[in-house]
Amino acid sequence: MKRLQWIFWGMVGVMMLVGCGGGEVATPTVGDSAAVVVESGDDMGSSSGALQVMVGSDDFAVGTPRVPLILFDGPDVAEDVQSVVVEIFKLVEGGEPELVGFGEARGYTDYKVPYWVAYPDFATAGNWGLGLTMERGDGSIVQGSVVVRVSEENNGPALGAVPPASENRTLADGWTVAELSSDPTLAEGLYAMTVAEALVSERPTVVTLATPAYCTSQLCSPVVESVEAMYEKIGSEQANFIHLEIYQEFDPLKVADEVEEWGLKTEPWTFVLDAEGRVTARFGGPLAVSELEAALKELGL
Repeated sequence: MKRLQWIFWGMVGVMMLVGCGGGEVATPTVGDSAAVVVESGDDMGSSSGALQVMVGSDDFAVGTPRVPLILFDGPDVAEDVQSVVVEIFKLVEGGEPELVGFGEARGYTDYKVPYWVAYPDFATAGNWGLGLTMERGDGSIVQGSVVVRVSEENNGPALGAVPPASENRTLADGWTVAELSSDPTLAEGLYAMTVAEALVSERPTVVTLATPAYCTSQLCSPVVESVEAMYEKIGSEQANFIHLEIYQEFDPLKVADEVEEWGLKTEPWTFVLDAEGRVTARFGGPLAVSELEAALKELGL
């Protein structure tokens, strides 16, 4: 594979998952994680034009975090991408990027917006570059780069940690789904249990913190739908499924206590816990049913 001279763009402002929130809403926002344009590799001789890359999450810590990538062709999602190879570069201020590894991202098409996931190995905190080589359906190649910021530790619950034992409101307290969720059509089973109860249930648990009505783009609003689909497939006897709405009140909008309790700066986030209550998978941003199902299969479900 012919390699280009990668040029890693700096952080470019603040970018939420597209469509999240609205108006003057106190929704958590993405910090300077990264979401930048990638340039096409004109000297490849087969490029059909530039693609744009959006990093669909934040809160990346040292280790091998999940990095979701959404590819755009102008205003439209690029649905014809066949493969994405990711090269990992350690960025040193004033020095040349150091190539430390590479791998192939996995694509997920069973979501309303196709996305790709990479698990780069980030050995230290700081800025890291991802060089992307993308093959389109017509065989053309597009290359570009994106920067992500890596911290020493996660903001929200990290892999292996036990999340806060939240005493979230449930139907058992007399609340209705319409009062607990911005989507009143979701399954009642997502609001039947507190996180505190789930942690001592000796069953795996899926907890998603998201606002289906106020995160209206196809990038983030279907996350709860994916969780609901797995709930309906597995049922509550094998695993617990909990939706924590981002907003505690809807008029005016007031952010729920659990968002701060869990240390989250963005949404949506979904966490898979084992029978002991420890985080075995954490998904920021888009989440397909197949990706969630694979995480649950790791727990024997």
